Amino acid sequence: MGKNKYSEADRIQASTLEREMQQLSNDFYLKQAELKLFNVRGQLCTTYLKYNFVRFSEIYSQAYDSYSDVMMIVRMNAKFEQEIIEILAGLAIGVALGLGGGLLTATISGTAALAIGVGSEVIEASIGVASKSLTEVNGADLQPTGLHPGVIGSRLWKNLATSYDNFQKIQYFYQNVGLAFGMAERLQGQFALMKNGLSTDYTLPKLLEAKNKLIKYREKLSTYDLNNLTSDIEKTYNTARKFLLPSARKIEQDLWLFWMVSIRHNGQLDYLNRNEIKDHLDYIGVFGRNGRLNEWSRSGYELGYQYLLRLTEKAVWETAKIRESYRLINLSIN
Repeated sequence: MGKNKYSEADRIQASTLEREMQQLSNDFYLKQAELKLFNVRGQLCTTYLKYNFVRFSEIYSQAYDSYSDVMMIVRMNAKFEQEIIEILAGLAIGVALGLGGGLLTATISGTAALAIGVGSEVIEASIGVASKSLTEVNGADLQPTGLHPGVIGSRLWKNLATSYDNFQKIQYFYQNVGLAFGMAERLQGQFALMKNGLSTDYTLPKLLEAKNKLIKYREKLSTYDLNNLTSDIEKTYNTARKFLLPSARKIEQDLWLFWMVSIRHNGQLDYLNRNEIKDHLDYIGVFGRNGRLNEWSRSGYELGYQYLLRLTEKAVWETAKIRESYRLINLSIN
């Protein structure tokens, strides 16, 4: 080490190379800061959404258990389609264009894949740094215990888990940029020694080879414009913050409204004449003067076919409003 001597021409060249390395070092430093901001914002967003998913799961479980208990009394099937959980979870958490549409998830996935792909070039360009010094970060398990199976199976949760995992992978990218920054600093020091006529640890061809590889790596990094992606993450986070999780009572009302639509479509309107169901829908506020449908259930009396049609038609309109709200949430995050 420290054995390489240089000519006057080399010393003049080294002055220019030193300035180039200073610029490279600055570029890597700024990109690392940009990545750090992106990753912090992403982790904050996914952590907040995870918290709301867990809370929604707890509330939904309470609502579904109450609904299911009545179904068991009247010996009916209490199973609902996954789509309904998607709708209710989306509205409760305010998951908009980002996780709801999957666009943000796909972009983050692409960023993580590219990040891993360019990592090896930094290793090749390193001077005196073994590749084992770089620790790959594996995605942590996002899923807590006790989540409702329907929530775990939802597209929204899967998209959130994918985003969370890819934010973990981008930490690997962050480490690589940090390593590139360190190597640029080291090369700058070597060229400073050369400029002052002092010996360096590596030959000039070796130093120039490392410099050229770092320049190529910077060119690849220039394709990473994280500003828009960070902005989208901010919008998703801010949108989610505007939403207040509904009560278990509100979610159970929604479940019953979807159920009423299903029996209308299946020609099973007579189920609404079961007093156990009518009394329960009165109790939770689906029926009654101030209920969601603003209709009396007339407990103890047989409801006529036309009245049942009117009740379930109102349920159709109510669930249409719910679906439309979900559609708007998934199309816009303004």
